[in-house]
Amino acid sequence: MGSGKRFAVLLCAEDSDYVKKRYGGYYGVFVEMLAEEGETWDVFRVANGEFPDDDEIGDYDGFVITGSCNDAHGNDVWICKLIALLKKLDSLKKKVLGICFGHQMTMLIVGKTSSTVLVYAKTRVVTLLFYKLFVIIALPGIMAGKVETPSFYAKAAYLLMTKLFPMEIALSWKKRKFCYVLSRALGGKTGRAISGWDIGVTTIHLSSSSAKLFSSLKIPATLSVIECHRDEVREPPPKAEVIAWSEKTGVEMFRYGDHMMGIQGHPEYTKDILLHLIDRLMQRSFIMDSYADELKANLGKVEPDKDAWKKLCTSFLKGRL
Repeated sequence: MGSGKRFAVLLCAEDSDYVKKRYGGYYGVFVEMLAEEGETWDVFRVANGEFPDDDEIGDYDGFVITGSCNDAHGNDVWICKLIALLKKLDSLKKKVLGICFGHQMTMLIVGKTSSTVLVYAKTRVVTLLFYKLFVIIALPGIMAGKVETPSFYAKAAYLLMTKLFPMEIALSWKKRKFCYVLSRALGGKTGRAISGWDIGVTTIHLSSSSAKLFSSLKIPATLSVIECHRDEVREPPPKAEVIAWSEKTGVEMFRYGDHMMGIQGHPEYTKDILLHLIDRLMQRSFIMDSYADELKANLGKVEPDKDAWKKLCTSFLKGRL
C-alpha cells in the first residue's frame, strides 16, 4: 500500500535537541505517523530557506506543512516564499496537509473575501453588521481618536454578540469567522487567538459534512488532539469548508477542494513532546509557571486519538477518501 509514491515534509521549525535525540527531529515525527511501506519521504527545511525547485514539484504526490514558532501572519522572506509555493501547489492540485502553522498559512493563498462580521471602530462607536442586524454601541474606555488593534475589536464584538443575541447565534458567528500558512495562502485571515494560548488535549467536533467525508474510516464524530498555539485562522477563504471546531477554536479543520486540508492541532505530537514544549514556553516566559503546572496536571486526563488521526491524515494525503 502506497508503494512508489513520494512525499515531502516542508519543515517550518528548528528541531529542538530533545526532539532530535528522541525522534530524529520533527521530520521523523511526521514520517512515523504518515509513512507507509514502499514510499519515499524527503524533507525541505523551508524555515532555513531550503525549498524544492520548480522542476521537482511534479515528482511529489503530496506535501506536509509543519508547525512553527513563527507567526503565520508574518512577512519573513521564507514565509512569503512558502506562500508562493503553496499557490503553485494549489494550481497543480497537489495534495497538501497543513498542521497548525501550516494549517494557518494554507488558508491565505486564494484571495480575499468579505467578512461574515464587519467590525468598524471610530472614536467611541463600534458598528457591527451581523446577520443583517445593524447595531451601534458605545464602548466605554475607548478614547476618542484612539485606534485599537483589530483583535481588540474582534474580541469586543464576540463578547457583545454573546450578550445581545442567543448563544447559538453567537456560537455560529464564532464558528464561521474563526478556524495558518495553508489558510493564509488560500486567502483567509490569521492573527493572535482572541482566547489566548490553547495548550493541552482538546476535543474537536466534526461537522456533519466531514462525518460523511470520513465515513469509510469509521472514526467518531468527536476526536481528541494535542494543541499548542496562540494564533488562529480568523476568516476562512471563500471556497474553504470548515469541517471541525472546538469550544475554544472555531476552525479546527478545513478543506479546500479535494486536495488541501488544514488541521489546527498536532495529530503527530506525543504527550512527551508537548511536555517538552510546555517547559520551553515557560523557560522563555511565554507562559506563567503556574499555568505550566496546571497544564501538566491536566495532561493525564484525556488521551489523544492518535490512531484515528493517523488513519484520517494518511487517507487524505494518499487519496483514499
